[in-house]
This record gives sequence, C-alpha cells and structure tokens, in this order.
Amino acid sequence: MPKKIRSLLSWKFSLLGFGFVIGIVLLIVGEIQQKHVRNTIERSVDKQLKTEAEDILKQIDYTNRWSLEGYRKEAIDYAMPSFYYYLIDKNGVIGDIQGKHLKFLNVQVTDKEIFHSIKRIHTPFDEDIRLLGKNIEGGWVVVGGRMQDHLNKVDLKSFDDDLKKELKKFGATLDRAKKITTRQLDPDFDFVLADSNGNFVNGNGGIPITVGIDSDDRHDPNIRRISVPINGKDGADSDATIVLAKDMSVELSTIDEIAKTNKLFASIIALSTFALGLIFLLPTIFKKNTHVSIDDALKVGEGKHIEFKATFQCNYGSPNKVNDKRLAILKAIAGFLNGDGGTLFIGIMEQPPDPPILRGLPEDLELVENNTDSMRRTLISLIADKIGKQFSDFITDRMEERNGKLCWIITVTRSPEPTFVKWRSDAETREHKHFYVREGPRTADLDLENTWRYIKNRWS
Repeated sequence: MPKKIRSLLSWKFSLLGFGFVIGIVLLIVGEIQQKHVRNTIERSVDKQLKTEAEDILKQIDYTNRWSLEGYRKEAIDYAMPSFYYYLIDKNGVIGDIQGKHLKFLNVQVTDKEIFHSIKRIHTPFDEDIRLLGKNIEGGWVVVGGRMQDHLNKVDLKSFDDDLKKELKKFGATLDRAKKITTRQLDPDFDFVLADSNGNFVNGNGGIPITVGIDSDDRHDPNIRRISVPINGKDGADSDATIVLAKDMSVELSTIDEIAKTNKLFASIIALSTFALGLIFLLPTIFKKNTHVSIDDALKVGEGKHIEFKATFQCNYGSPNKVNDKRLAILKAIAGFLNGDGGTLFIGIMEQPPDPPILRGLPEDLELVENNTDSMRRTLISLIADKIGKQFSDFITDRMEERNGKLCWIITVTRSPEPTFVKWRSDAETREHKHFYVREGPRTADLDLENTWRYIKNRWS
C-alpha cells in the first residue's frame, strides 16, 4: 500500500483493531467468569450433597449394621424439585428412591411373579416387603409395602386388600398412571412406574427393582452427582452405595445466559467500533479513482478534476526557466488538495476551440538533459518548501510516453486540512500565503474572507 494511503488510514485501522481487541478481551473475560461461576456453583452443590449424604448415612448406620430400619422410621422425604437420591447395592438392586428426576434405563422387577399375585420378597437390605404389579398399556406399575411396619396394626388380608386398592389407582394406561402423585396414595405404600422399554418413569420408596449397569443419569451434563459407600457391621464395606444428585438445569441455564450476555456485549462493542471505523474508511476506500488516463483526459478536457499544463518550468518553445510556470503547477496541486482531488497533466496543451493535444516535455527535458528524476526531485522540493512536506503523502506522479511524447501525470487526493502555497513573486520582497481552490476548469486564489468561509464550511 502506498505511503500516503497508510498515513491517511493508519488511525482508522487502529480504531478497527482497538474494537476487535476489546471484543476479544471481553470474550476471554466472559469465558473466565463463566467457568468461575460454574465451578463455584458446583462446589456449593457438592458441599450440599455431601452434607445430606452424611445425614442419611447416620440414619442408615445408627444400629451399626447394614439395615434401613432406623432410616425408615426417621428419614426425611427429600422431595425437592432439583434434588434426589437413591440407595443401590452391588447387584444393581434399588433399596430406596427419593425424588423425581431419575433417568434409569433397563428397569426390571426382581420377581416377575408379582404381576400375577401378591408376593413376599426379602430384599438385600434385610427388609420384607409384599409386592403386587400389573401390566398397563405402555408400561407397568408395581406397588408394595413393608410388612414389619404394619403387621402389628392390621392382619395380612387387610394389608393385601389395601395393596390392591393402591394398585387400582394407577388405571390401565401409562398416561393415566403418570398423573398419579404421592399425595393420592397411601403413605404406607411405595410404587414404581416404568414404560414398556424399561425406562423409569416415576416412583418412590423401597420397591426392590434392578437397574442396568451404568444405566442411570451419570452421563447427563445437567446432573451433578456424588456416590458415597455405605459401611455395614463394624464398619465393613456393605457393597452398597448411596447416590445423591441435583438437577442443575436452572443454574446451568443461568450460566449460559451470562455467557450469551457477555458474548453479545463483546460483539456489540466490536461491531460498533468496526462500524465506526468503516464510516471513516469507506469514503476513502471507495473514493472515486483519480487516476485518469491520457486518452480519457484528452477526450474530456479540463474540468474540476483535470488540469492541463504545457510545461513544468519552461516557456513554451524555449528552455529558459520562468518562475511563474512553477507557481502555476503549485496552484493546480493546491487547488486539488483543497478540493476533491484531481489529476494534473504536464505536457498537454489546451488550444481552444480545438481539442487539447499531447505535445510532450521537450523544453523541460532539455533543461535537465533528459533526466526525468531531476524534474521529479525539483517538484518534490517545491511541494515541501512551498506547500508543506506533510502534504507529499497525498501526491503521486508517474511518467507515460505516447507516440514518442512524454507526459507527466500528477495525481492528487483530497487533503484532510487546509493547504496554502507560500510564494514571492519577482515584484515582491517577501513570501505570502495563498489559498487556492478549484472553480470548474480553473484554479482561483481566494481572498481572506472567502478563504475563511471555505475552510469553515469544508473542515469545521
């Protein structure tokens, strides 16, 4: 990219870069914040689950043996929406379920005879329980009660009658059974409801069912769980475990919303800064190309963006230098700088009413012994001395030869600030600053008042 373009656009590209950096920094900070919040919540949930596990274990082990008797009498039913637990032995037999967020697969009963008649089952947890089940449309349901809790109160027939009555409440379809809540059931009875594929649907209490190996919710990303071994008699390992879990869908959803907000905020910052940079950049990037070819210039003629000069610093037809010829070149360049840019063609001569012609630069070349670099150095020195070195970045030039005739093409882009030409004529004793603008096909020297108005309107 040319030096003048880099100079013009550097701070604008810096603005774009700044926006992207801020956006990236905010995204990184957001990711760190998201991970920190998640870790904090997970530690808090783990602490809560461990505390609950300790309380439950105390109830289970209060007799210093592998028994749920004390637990059955004293345990609190943790039926919170996002918290549940279950007891399971090494063979996958469930000893107790509390909560409704289980996602067991491959659920099976320990004895299928319970679907035909009431059966007395002795569980791995040293409990006697009477069970009765039935197949329903879309699944099956099992209801049961622990005999030791009731034998002293009612006879066996009454107990079994109550068991049948509870089972009947579930109806004949899975959809109907799903609507049954624990409040509609006798608190002395437990139940398990599963669909025809063996997926756990609902249940509570100590119905002895078996679950497939690794078939619980351990792979659900929304579930935070801990497993705590249960010690048996004299502290020996009982091969049973209590599993506590919490559904963190709400918390994770909140974390996701925080992440989305951070990303949205970062994107808005980055895009806003990017858009602001584009507002400044687009006029420059898509600015009308001022590189006009010789052929096009000859066809169009002089205008607001095209100027012809027959020579650079010599009289037409004579190699003698003339001071005013240089001034004419500087005037045209300054006019383009203060206007909307343009192209100066040195070596093309106007000859109204006939079209302009390409005559070349014979006098100027003769003066410098055909050294075009010498001519260009002279122009660069003039611009630096009379207009200002800082404006050189907005001026480029090239030499083109056509039919043996050389044309010097000087392309000027619009200046970001007012441009003056310092000049002293042969009749003056000191330099004066002149402000030139393009007025159609000519360059005008504005007086002080009109210069002030022009600058105010264009650059204020």
